[in-house]
Amino acid sequence: MPSNNMDTITINVAGEQQDYCLMHIYNLQITIPNFAFEDGRIDTVTIHVRPTNHVYSRALEKHKDDMDKLKKSGHLLLKYEHTPSDPTQETPNKTLSSDIRVFCPEKYQASLLLSDFVQVLNTHPKNICALANKGDDRTCLSALFKAQSDSRFYVVLFRFHKKANNEASMVIETAFLAEEDDFRVKMLKNPKNKPNTRPFLILLRNIFAGRKPFEGRSTPKKRSRRKAQKKKP
Repeated sequence: MPSNNMDTITINVAGEQQDYCLMHIYNLQITIPNFAFEDGRIDTVTIHVRPTNHVYSRALEKHKDDMDKLKKSGHLLLKYEHTPSDPTQETPNKTLSSDIRVFCPEKYQASLLLSDFVQVLNTHPKNICALANKGDDRTCLSALFKAQSDSRFYVVLFRFHKKANNEASMVIETAFLAEEDDFRVKMLKNPKNKPNTRPFLILLRNIFAGRKPFEGRSTPKKRSRRKAQKKKP
């Protein structure tokens, strides 16, 4: 049965039942006091963290996966189309999403790190920088190194949505553990990309100012250049 907001996923394999609680990814929130807005306001900002089911699932491989078998075991994840700012909020027409996913125990284990990622943003927001996802400047790419005993990085891709003057939604498009040779980790670690990274607080400031997260503040010179480019045939 399609669901956009499950508390627990129950998997049945070889007659054995295993429950996977999802409550650790819900109700996560980032609070930033004394946030300096572009218009000069100083206020507390609240960011509601909204994970998609991609943080604990993998893509369906239509030519390899047996959908009937996955459905019987509980691995098959169906959902309705959702509003852009909240994956748990279904659209009024209840349209079944074409994004069919498969529960993945390995990604579920990685999802336990999401609260750590949020905690870092709560305690040290100035220390976190992000890079635009390749080919998509609306999606932010960031990584959190978890432990010295694990060489992998926890990679998080997220989008911001402004909800109010001091409130935003942070949709976690996906999150996973990746080796150092993963291309996304390489992008984040490559010194050549450092000029393209933006501090987390700057991304937020842009969103609250009505811009894309990586979009620079407009100047008269930039506006004139854009107007001239639009006039070209």
